[in-house]
Amino acid sequence: MKSHEYPTNDKIERVVDQHGDMIFKICLIMLRNESDAEDALQETILKYINKSPEFQSSEHEKAWLIRVAKNVCKDVYKSRAYREALNIEDFCDYYKTEENGEMIRLVMELPPNYRIVICLHYISGYKTDEIASILKIRPATVRKRLQYGRKLLIMEYQEG
Repeated sequence: MKSHEYPTNDKIERVVDQHGDMIFKICLIMLRNESDAEDALQETILKYINKSPEFQSSEHEKAWLIRVAKNVCKDVYKSRAYREALNIEDFCDYYKTEENGEMIRLVMELPPNYRIVICLHYISGYKTDEIASILKIRPATVRKRLQYGRKLLIMEYQEG
């Protein structure tokens, strides 16, 4: 039986440098709590270290990290009494654009299934097929969630 080989410190640092900010932002959008997002980022990196999977490409690695982060966020979301602890102004500081502050606030108010596809599509720039692969759902489901998420955003924006 082959012993488990952990990634080198250089490899871990590279992953954190390349993907840490993106993972944190996804976790922040999913959990709406800075402390929980930091914990979810750490848990995601720990899973990376412990599993040390082999990847076909850097995109495959990035997709794996997003999928793990999403699952960690789902676990955190289920395991705690839900709380709204993040100030919207603090959240907008991560994106550095005041003009998008209202839209970011509205995205954060979406249910988690819509929030993650909106985030991956509009903030991280993934196409629906890529999102489907990352989240392990059908592309039609991604398109439907994007459609309904946009509809909810429009309704909320018009009310505000």
